[in-house]
Amino acid sequence: MQLLKGMKRRVENLSFSPDGGLLAAGGPTGPVEVWDTARGTLAHTLPCAFVTPHDAIRFHPDGTLFVGGGGLRRYDLARGTHDECFPQRNYCRFVEVAPDGSFVLVPREYELMRFACGGAHECEWAVPVARDLGARACCYGGLTIFPDGARFVVHELYDPPPPAPPAGGGFQPREPHTSAVVVRECATGAALRRVPCPVVFAMRPTLSPDGAQLAIIGGRSLFVFRTADLAAPPKKLTNAAKLHFTDAAFHPSGNYLAVTSNDATVRVLDATTWDEVRTFTWKLGKMRCARFSPDGLRVAAGAEKGHVVIWDADL
Repeated sequence: MQLLKGMKRRVENLSFSPDGGLLAAGGPTGPVEVWDTARGTLAHTLPCAFVTPHDAIRFHPDGTLFVGGGGLRRYDLARGTHDECFPQRNYCRFVEVAPDGSFVLVPREYELMRFACGGAHECEWAVPVARDLGARACCYGGLTIFPDGARFVVHELYDPPPPAPPAGGGFQPREPHTSAVVVRECATGAALRRVPCPVVFAMRPTLSPDGAQLAIIGGRSLFVFRTADLAAPPKKLTNAAKLHFTDAAFHPSGNYLAVTSNDATVRVLDATTWDEVRTFTWKLGKMRCARFSPDGLRVAAGAEKGHVVIWDADL
């Protein structure tokens, strides 16, 4: 077991390099720290104007690192250089890299954008999130790309329409927000399928390695959809600790799902029966995120107190 103690704030983002030799960690503010997992030492500290507590850090298959937050940068760690995909004045909450590394998807305020990963990182398209509904919406909970790179899933939050003035005057309450799980085409951003999300303020959608299952967090519940039939009721898993889930990550084999929540444990579930297979407790405070290494042999988890722990999965 390795304990990495560099951060002074909670760890909300983790990403392994393709060979598992590096682990990038970030929090709600401040720099991104990149750790050498073999030595357990800090290899790089990357300045960042603002990193959101979601998924704004992703390694590219070639080993470069995308960092969102204030703008979007791509770091070449071997050379010590970086490119700007778009400037810091743009707010980038999430980053997802295509499985083949050909493009990157990012949401910016009320639109989705696709950037090419070659050359000058030109923007290939930008579409309003709810262009086909006529409503104002944003990518609230995150996005994830199917393994074939042809489609992606995004959690969209829709603003309610403004209330009509009441006939007799007085206060008219607004309608509640609504949200949906939406499958979109990577080539154009066009919506292919939209189903209501069981929880309005959901977060961190993640696909199984074969793309057959989609897990999304909703407070103290975790919902698992079958992507072949998104309209079917999802499997609902309730946190036995009665606390909110904070992250979920599939094992590279697709056989297991690691989940963290606002307690001190990381639980590993069987992705077929959804029984609990292993529970890891590190006494580092609330656990905020988890990732499996690309070979599936190790697990990394980030904690509320700023520590990152890496251990053998033993699955």
